[in-house]
Amino acid sequence: MCLGGYTGQFCELDIDECEEDMPCLNEATCLNTNGSFTCMCPPGYTGQFCELDIDECEEDMPCLNEATCLNTNGSFTCMCPPGYTGQFCELDIDECEEDMPCLNEATCLNTNGSFTCMCPPGYTGQFCELDIDECEEDMPCLNEATCLNTNGSFTCMCPPGYTGQFCELDIDECEEDMPCLNEATCLNTNGSFTCMCPPGYTGQFCELDINECEEDMPCLNEATCLNTNGSFTCMCPLGYSGVLCDEDINDCTSSPCLNGGDCIDAGPVAYNCSCQEGWTGENCETCSIAFCSKCTEGRSPKCTECSSKDYELDKEGLCVCKEGFVQDEVTKDCREKEPSTGDDNQSSNLGVIIACIIGALLLLLLITLLVIGAFIATRKRAKAKLETDEISLKLVTSETRLP
Repeated sequence: MCLGGYTGQFCELDIDECEEDMPCLNEATCLNTNGSFTCMCPPGYTGQFCELDIDECEEDMPCLNEATCLNTNGSFTCMCPPGYTGQFCELDIDECEEDMPCLNEATCLNTNGSFTCMCPPGYTGQFCELDIDECEEDMPCLNEATCLNTNGSFTCMCPPGYTGQFCELDIDECEEDMPCLNEATCLNTNGSFTCMCPPGYTGQFCELDINECEEDMPCLNEATCLNTNGSFTCMCPLGYSGVLCDEDINDCTSSPCLNGGDCIDAGPVAYNCSCQEGWTGENCETCSIAFCSKCTEGRSPKCTECSSKDYELDKEGLCVCKEGFVQDEVTKDCREKEPSTGDDNQSSNLGVIIACIIGALLLLLLITLLVIGAFIATRKRAKAKLETDEISLKLVTSETRLP
């Protein structure tokens, strides 16, 4: 049921009483009002239908807060300004409760005849209906982050290595992700990190193995280099050792020289044995006693077995020909002595004579050389004395001629 003066499904239509009923009297002019009507009485009339000559609006000025007073038949109407209501417009309208005009969850504060919207961060305008673009006004994002404006706020798109509302916080990748591989040391930096690689590795995360064999060729003395994960191995040739095959193996360590022989290292895979008397061979393993097939070991060996039945051991441990045998000068073997003959004695005497003659000739030659030497020396002394005498004579002659 609509209030008087309105019609329509929602009572949204104003009824024009002036056209339907023509209520005003005395040739009054009927003015339709919102929900009512007013009779504009001609001069001298008043009242609702202009039947009375009373005008409250002029007499009493009943409307407040600068409201407009409209005289009606037997009454009046106050046309309230925005923000006020009541018969006399004496009541303040609380827009915050009735209309909730503020948007975006703003706080509405009622004021006398109006209201104020307290906007949340990110909004502005009378009703907080306008979004603030913080990216243009404040540039809040740090560390070169990208600022994206959103409805009533903003979002910072952080670059790698940063986090936080404003990308103001450095991410410690070393604690969160442990990105460094192969036991590398992780050092956090501003917005990033650095991997301190152990020997043998490289790359941002120390994920790459260094091939030392190709880069540095570390192995020496023609050793074979084998690359391993984070390192390398040198396969040393015979005679060398050490990590880089730089150490010559002392071949004397195994004591190769026997029977008291002294070992002298002669370089890679080489040594020389200085054998004790009575021993020979590369390792002093062979007894050097003549015609001996077996002897005692160690220093100063003695023969214990001769190499032929024609020899026998004497007191010194040497092999000598048995009695009745002599050593052949050519073959050095023992042979039986031959019986002595006259020819042999004659030959022996001839040899002695020849030896004596040769000795005498040598003695004569020596004497001749000594005589010749003495003669030459005498000549030199005589010549020297003659030269000295001539010099003295010249000096005397010169002194005589002086005045």
